[in-house]
Amino acid sequence: MKTQTDTLLFQEKQRLSGVFIGLLLPVLSLPVVVLSIGLIQQLAYQIPFGNHPISDPGFILVYGAIILLCGTLIATLCFSRLITEVRPEGLFIRYAPFHRKFHEISLENLKDIQAVTYHPIYDYGGWGIRYGAMGKAYNVRGNRGVKIRYQGGHSLLIGSQKPEELHQAICSIVKL
Repeated sequence: MKTQTDTLLFQEKQRLSGVFIGLLLPVLSLPVVVLSIGLIQQLAYQIPFGNHPISDPGFILVYGAIILLCGTLIATLCFSRLITEVRPEGLFIRYAPFHRKFHEISLENLKDIQAVTYHPIYDYGGWGIRYGAMGKAYNVRGNRGVKIRYQGGHSLLIGSQKPEELHQAICSIVKL
């Protein structure tokens, strides 16, 4: 019996850089730490927190909302991943957890495809699913990928740690 992985010409799974997560983790944790200190100060020691303190139930509600928001952002960053697959029937992308299933990338009306080095922040405004001056991009780390240019003038960048292999796999299924 033939499985889906038997027909893969290329597959790459990428996660956000550990350095990127390591830099954002303290930033996202800071509000939780500050509010935890304030909550203890206000509830345990009966010293109002801040210049305009809110009621204890209001503080608990805000604290819970901030914990939920920061926890969700941290979990999303830690578990997000870009999966790129080239199969005989096409090019497929899944950016979990934002995409629940694979999205087929159109390979019709292509002008050209090339492995490139790019500037994630300057060209696309950072990493993720991005829309920038250079077109749309799916990227999670690094500054290398495959750029697909279409006849109509728009382009798509797929970030990859193995751009030459991805380029070769895409070229094997399209006629340019």
